[in-house]
Amino acid sequence: MYLKEGGIVFDSINSNPFKYILSLVSIATPIVFVTSLYGKVETFVHKKIQNPFQLFLFANILIYIAFFSLNSREVDRWLLPIIPAILIFSAKGFAELRKLISKKAFIWLLLVTIPTYLYYPLLTLKQFNRNTPKSEAYLWLRDNVPQQANKLAITEEGLDPLNKLQGIRVKRPNVYSTENARFDFPPSPIGYDYIILSSKPMRNFKRKEVREKYPFYTQKWQEFENTVENPKYFVLEKEFTLPKPNLVNLSDVYIYKRAEVTTNSIQ
Repeated sequence: MYLKEGGIVFDSINSNPFKYILSLVSIATPIVFVTSLYGKVETFVHKKIQNPFQLFLFANILIYIAFFSLNSREVDRWLLPIIPAILIFSAKGFAELRKLISKKAFIWLLLVTIPTYLYYPLLTLKQFNRNTPKSEAYLWLRDNVPQQANKLAITEEGLDPLNKLQGIRVKRPNVYSTENARFDFPPSPIGYDYIILSSKPMRNFKRKEVREKYPFYTQKWQEFENTVENPKYFVLEKEFTLPKPNLVNLSDVYIYKRAEVTTNSIQ
């Protein structure tokens, strides 16, 4: 595993040293993050530590952020174990703020904080449903596209439901530079009746680190995307997307049809 991920991982590379701090701000929401910082200051600077467990929580947060920041990958879910500690210090920060501001101002702060923090969990619950964009795309293709139509799908999933369709080539781009991902070019879209694009793998070649280190790889994938999005060759027939921001880390799916293709021409 170490050797496999020892180089660039195209789908999660991020060289920003503050990437996990920014991710933590996004996950916890800015207000909760700032109040957690204030809670830490009040606990360790202005007051003596009364409970060693507080020191353990604080060290846990620091070690997590420092350790993962040294990694070249950005995977937001890696931060989830420290979210409870962030919330504990945020509660401490709110308790200390209550002593400094008026009751009315504190109530307004809570009225802003609670809906802001609950927005992401509620949106996540909405995005988690039985029919993902991939499954919806599969069902639509199964029911609306002739089996003999020549189809190409770009996906990040090894067990993509699109594999169940007849007459389809499913390509899962390699993302590990240690396995020569830079030589994994897309096939020519010309000649296919339908092109199915998943949004996640189509972002890999656009990442700054990949563009700078592997310009020829980026060029080939950009040419592929430009051809698919060129109305001279293909038109967008159907799309299956999640509400934004996309919190469940699933791909949106876009189905393109060859510009001159019709059901009769396939049959």
